[in-house]
Amino acid sequence: MSLPPLRRESGEEHSPSGPDGSGTGAIVRLHTDPINILIVDDEPRNLTVLETILDDPGCRLVRAESADQALLALVAKEFALLILDVRMPSMTGFELATLIRRRKKTEQVPIIFLTAYYNEDRHILEGYGTGAVDYLHKPVDPIILRSKVAVFVDLYRKSRALEFANRALIAEVSERREAQEKLRELNETLERRVEERTATLLEQSKLEQAQREELRASEEFNRSLMEGTADAVQILDAEGRVLHANGPSRVQMEVAEVARLHGEDWCSLWPEESRQDLRRAVQRARGGEVVSLTSIRTGSNGTRTWWNVSLSAVRTSYEGHALRLLAVSRDVTEAREREQALRESDRQKDNFIATLAHELRNPLAPIRNALTLMRRLDPLNPQLSWGRDVIDRQVTQMTRLLEDLLDVSRITRSKLTLQCEDIELATIVEQAIEIARPAIDEANHVLEVALPENPLTLYGDATRLAQVVSNLLINAAKYTPPSGKISLTARVAQGDVVLSVKDTGIGIAPEHLSRIFEMFSQIPSSKARTHGGLGIGLALAQGLTELHGGSLSAQSEGLDRGSEFLVHLPLRQPALSREGAGVQAGSAPRAAVTCRVLVVDDLRDNADSLGMVLQSMGHEVQVVYDGEQALGVAEQFRPHAALIDLGMPNVDGYEVCRRIRARPWGAAVLLIAQTGWGQEFDRRRTAAAGFDHHLVKPLRWDVIESLLLRAAGTRRE
Repeated sequence: MSLPPLRRESGEEHSPSGPDGSGTGAIVRLHTDPINILIVDDEPRNLTVLETILDDPGCRLVRAESADQALLALVAKEFALLILDVRMPSMTGFELATLIRRRKKTEQVPIIFLTAYYNEDRHILEGYGTGAVDYLHKPVDPIILRSKVAVFVDLYRKSRALEFANRALIAEVSERREAQEKLRELNETLERRVEERTATLLEQSKLEQAQREELRASEEFNRSLMEGTADAVQILDAEGRVLHANGPSRVQMEVAEVARLHGEDWCSLWPEESRQDLRRAVQRARGGEVVSLTSIRTGSNGTRTWWNVSLSAVRTSYEGHALRLLAVSRDVTEAREREQALRESDRQKDNFIATLAHELRNPLAPIRNALTLMRRLDPLNPQLSWGRDVIDRQVTQMTRLLEDLLDVSRITRSKLTLQCEDIELATIVEQAIEIARPAIDEANHVLEVALPENPLTLYGDATRLAQVVSNLLINAAKYTPPSGKISLTARVAQGDVVLSVKDTGIGIAPEHLSRIFEMFSQIPSSKARTHGGLGIGLALAQGLTELHGGSLSAQSEGLDRGSEFLVHLPLRQPALSREGAGVQAGSAPRAAVTCRVLVVDDLRDNADSLGMVLQSMGHEVQVVYDGEQALGVAEQFRPHAALIDLGMPNVDGYEVCRRIRARPWGAAVLLIAQTGWGQEFDRRRTAAAGFDHHLVKPLRWDVIESLLLRAAGTRRE
């Protein structure tokens, strides 16, 4: 009798059933590599019989005469099927199957048990209980065995084919992403070409006829660009009338043809509630500004859409008045809805955390009360004392977790109030070590502390700052193997106190450093998971540090290389005494130092309050609310120092700085930029304009006082 084949030649069509409908159909050989099948039996003759039955060029039969050989083979190779004898010395097939199922690599390998002895129902149930897919009795019918093996070999090949298909799909997606990136680069190049062309037009001949000819050429070029964008783009004349509109403008303005927009007042095409803002934007764009604002449109069907509108001059006359304006509108409705949904989700999350923490705190009070009562009633029983200590530690830990949850929620909702005062760094470190000491001692760690000899004073909430440092120490103790080393050091760098908490622990992989401070973040490592935790300690420490005007960062050389957390906090500058008094060697005591200070800010509340504080410090102050007025006042007032806001209408802070520097007396003035922007790019820009310092709002008064004192000292010299 011939046996059904285990496979067909590559490329043959097939179905799950064979020609006789028996379900013993051949396996399509999708790949030329043979499929591995592991056969395990302590009797070599049984293995020979199995090899004879299952012999097929498309399959590679691997023999194992013991459980150990089988485990080694499973480590070395990947198998589509395991045929396993039940009765073997040293380890039964059931025990071997249990070990195989515990390994992630082999937990999905199908197992068929063969036995000539274990034929009772309980044995069969035990076999299936270990994860077997079939249980056959010896002697085995070759046709049945080959049919069953064919099914699993076919399933394995199909799985591999699906894997290859997935890889191909991933590669295709990657190629598409690369194509999209190239398209983005092309768009950026196109935008740069538009800017370059616009700049070229601004430098063209002063002759009116040549100007019109070049403008027409520019319009043709811009028109071709406009039609290639999904944004609604309109070119306006100096009065705000539409000269040209691209295709998407038809949808935006709800007209049958874009030609109907030509000659229309652009602002009148928008809803009435937006027209006043848009007319002001047109006027500002005519003056050379690039103006951006958001406007709302209500369609004929009642649907409201949000648009980001940008207005800029694309051609100016000799007198500086815009001849052409470019209006670009982008529909941001979907993005705005997504942003609102995310904000609402964050708000609900914060509310849930706060509510959950508050609700979980309620049961802790009676637990703590009952614990106290137990101690009073029976204080001497050692077993009860041990149990009470366990409860006490766990209640304390739960309380700490809840407090951390509440603190994070308060920080997120900007409702955490700091009780700030002058505090020495050594005091903060002592409090933090006292809090973290149980965790450090429990793991038998060595803690080394090195602080500067001279006292360092910070201005902040002592409790919260100690909480930051203790959280970092506890984190180091938690993720450092027993008998490790933790170092806490401090130094002064660029006006900041830099605290370092360094350990010899499990380290942090480079790809996880950017997420280590995220709320509920957990390092995906088996070592890290053994320590548990909610993943809020570092997020809380970072939030509290930032509330003090500082920063918290982490660095690690990789797994098992330890970690280092750096806390930067502003150092409290020594206060200037108004009673005189600092005496230098060889000089007479100085009187209280005053400066003439010019405050420039279009936000009146900020300008007035800043001026009042400076006056209370004894300085002579002039407050102005726009750049043009500042230049006139500065000419008469001749300030020693000026605090200048950057984002002012008409004449901005950069221009005020440049014009003051151009005056004969302006080189000696201390010019300080005050702004809400603090990126490195912003600092480079203010330095290029001529500012001496770049301060980010809200301002630190100890820094301002130090700068004014320095300016006064330079003036005296």
